[in-house]
This record gives sequence, C-alpha cells and structure tokens, in this order.
Amino acid sequence: MYYVADIFASAIQYENRTGLCDMVLSDGWKEDPIQRLHDFAYDIGVWIDDYDANQGTVRNLLIRSDVAIRQWTWQYCTEWGFFQEPNVYYPMRSARLTHDWFLGYCRRVFGDDVPAPQAAAVNYKFGGLNNNGTNIVFNNAIEDPWQYAGMRKVHDPAVQTSIVTNLIDCTDCAHCVDMLPDAATDPPALTKARQDTWAQLD
Repeated sequence: MYYVADIFASAIQYENRTGLCDMVLSDGWKEDPIQRLHDFAYDIGVWIDDYDANQGTVRNLLIRSDVAIRQWTWQYCTEWGFFQEPNVYYPMRSARLTHDWFLGYCRRVFGDDVPAPQAAAVNYKFGGLNNNGTNIVFNNAIEDPWQYAGMRKVHDPAVQTSIVTNLIDCTDCAHCVDMLPDAATDPPALTKARQDTWAQLD
C-alpha cells in the first residue's frame, strides 16, 4: 500500500505530474492498469525493494553513495515524521497507512528502540519558521509536498534579513527543481529562484 501510493506521489514530487496524468489516461492503463503502473514505476525509478522493511534496500547497512533510502528513512522516522498519512476527508492513500502504521514500519526497519519522530526538537534546534540564520535560501516548488516542511516565505522581515525565499509556481515544478540544469524552456519563476540563489551566494 505504501509503495503503490508512493508511485503516484513520487511522480508528482519529482517533476512528472503531467507524465502521471498521461499514463493514467493511456490505452495501456485501460487495458491493464496493474502492468502499466508497474512499468511506470520502473520508468521513474520507484523500486519496491526500497520499501521492503524486512529485507529490502532500506535494511541494507552497506554504505553506498548512490543509494540513500536508508538514510532518508532514518531522517523521516526520527526527525520529521512527515508520514503522508491519508487525509480524513479526502484520502488519497489507504486508511491503513496511519501514524501507528508508519511508526511500526520504522521499527521494522531500524529495530524496536528507534526513537519516535522529534519534529518539535528539530524545529527548536533550527528555529522552524522563526529561523534567524544568515545567508540562507529556501526554494520550494508549488507541486512539492515537502514545501510545507520548509519556508515558503519570510515570516519576519525585520529579523530574517538575510533569508531569501521563493515559491516556484509552474507546471511540473516540484522537489529540487531548482537544482536541475538550466534549460531554454525554464519558466520565469524557476529562473528567478536560481538567480536569487546565485546572488545570495555571492
């Protein structure tokens, strides 16, 4: 259930919302939706092995620079707790993917002594929306579900004088879109975010 939901979420999160829509509207989807979803997941790099809490990649203790799923899972299990549970009124995930289910998943991956997410402590340490660090750029994109875990706007201009924020609003603009190479087809909001980032680094 978690894996299947993440095929859809990952497509949107990684700049492929229109590709997802095209897939769902395709003849292949109408003929065999399970096979088409499997092929689509493979094409976008969402592997079921990354989600297997019993013997998958997420359980592998071998350090590899090209595989970060275990480190990422540790962060959301112990720090952020952004578990993407189903919405009560408009659920887009199985009702079984509750907060307790995710805590259990974290225990299956890391053992029974894994700490619960410490979101409040992380926000306290780094300031949350009251962050008063210097020379920081927060670029978020409108289709990224993680935009709410960062700063979408400066909250206190009198204090946050050295923080720049951008909410990049364009089609298929999502997670880390500002880190992709420049292209002639880049929308103005994306170009501005990159320019702001370079200006902040100078």
